[in-house]
Amino acid sequence: MAFFFFFLLAFLIADPAAVCAKTMFITDRVEIQVRSSTGLEYRVLGRVKTGKKVEVLETTKGWAKIRLSDGTVGWINSIFLVDKIRGGTGLEPKGQEEFQELKETLQHLSQEKESLLQEKIRLTQELENLRVRMQNLLQEKSTKVGSEWTALQVKNEQLAKENSACQRELAELKQKKKAGILSDQIVWFLIGSLVLFLGLLLGWGLSRGQRRTRRYY
Repeated sequence: MAFFFFFLLAFLIADPAAVCAKTMFITDRVEIQVRSSTGLEYRVLGRVKTGKKVEVLETTKGWAKIRLSDGTVGWINSIFLVDKIRGGTGLEPKGQEEFQELKETLQHLSQEKESLLQEKIRLTQELENLRVRMQNLLQEKSTKVGSEWTALQVKNEQLAKENSACQRELAELKQKKKAGILSDQIVWFLIGSLVLFLGLLLGWGLSRGQRRTRRYY
């Protein structure tokens, strides 16, 4: 007997969730998604249908942690849990119609949510592609502007060198012009001096010839 109590105590220590576990059933004739945590944004681990027996391990803030018959442990909304399976929905025909409409609306909203999620993924991808494209364009533009700027700098340096060469040539031409003008002045001065000297020499020779002719008469 003591061994039996010891074995039971060891079992409870090894699996503390079994102490508070409770068998319940899925209601409302729907298929519930079992998620990895308490929220619709968490990963779906599986699905359970109406009448499926599950083991409730714990509950918190409207969510219940359950264990399925295949050993899967996850979370579902606790509003879908009941203690007993009912033979029908328990609703009047009008209520059944409203329930069916709500069910169809829920399915439609789920489809729209999935479509919106896919659209969000698509738009996010397009935005990322646009960002990468814009970054590449900016990089190409920057590279092109850098190349053009380098080419302009080289061209400016060449023009500066050509301008310096032209300035030197102009200075040399001015110097040569001044030298040429001075040389021409010297030449003309010499020519004028020579003409003047020849004129004086010729005048002196003529005057001397006239004196000799008068002596003979």
